[in-house]
Amino acid sequence: FSPNGCPDTASISLTVFPNIDLGFDTLNSAGCSPLVVAFRNTTSTNPFFAAPTLAWDFGNGQTSTDFEPIATFTNGSTSLQQQYTVTLRATAAYCTKVFRKTYTVFAKPNIGLVSSASNGCAPLNVRFTASGVNISEYRWNFNDGTAPQVTNTASIEKVFGNTTGAPQTYNVQVIAVSANGCTDTAFRSITVNPGVLANFTAPAIGCAPLQVQFNNTSTNARSYLWNFGGGATSTATNPTFSLSLIHISEPTRLRR
Repeated sequence: FSPNGCPDTASISLTVFPNIDLGFDTLNSAGCSPLVVAFRNTTSTNPFFAAPTLAWDFGNGQTSTDFEPIATFTNGSTSLQQQYTVTLRATAAYCTKVFRKTYTVFAKPNIGLVSSASNGCAPLNVRFTASGVNISEYRWNFNDGTAPQVTNTASIEKVFGNTTGAPQTYNVQVIAVSANGCTDTAFRSITVNPGVLANFTAPAIGCAPLQVQFNNTSTNARSYLWNFGGGATSTATNPTFSLSLIHISEPTRLRR
């Protein structure tokens, strides 16, 4: 109104766009490296307006414009956890909205494995020693038909047998488990040769001088050393020896 009471009117038009209901969720927000995450987009907008433009930033150097992307998060540490902040930015008409969520990646243990022997004759006693950090449990599998063993120490002993006529190789496996349930695996191959069993038969009694034919019934041997007492020896497989009044008391020795 003017001082004289004369009216006039002015107006302006305002356009208000609907807000973007932005968000996402996942089945897991923490896990072991590598952590694979599938994102479920919960964003909703007014159906009378065009869908917003989406821009994902996973905080690991990777981005995406997919509606529901999949991302992989890693942790190169062997003891420390690592966090990533995932950002979803939505733009529709003149409105922009941002939603963020943090994901935690636990360190994967790093295990090594050595053994006191890698081959030998049965029965073969082997001590295994694991090395690494961030390990709270060791799961041992000897792959010899025996049950796996679980320990909280890094060392274990195992006796390997071999009742066959040929060398046997066992692929020993140890799985390291961290406090967060993350795992790493190491392997060690052990070759076990058949054990040697010395034995023979011969007449137990006779008149001197007694000519004795020894029948060698040993198994898994390739060379022999017979000791007949009195300094007499032989390397034959089935030797013949003339005995007087000698009592054989020393065991047969076999060499591999």
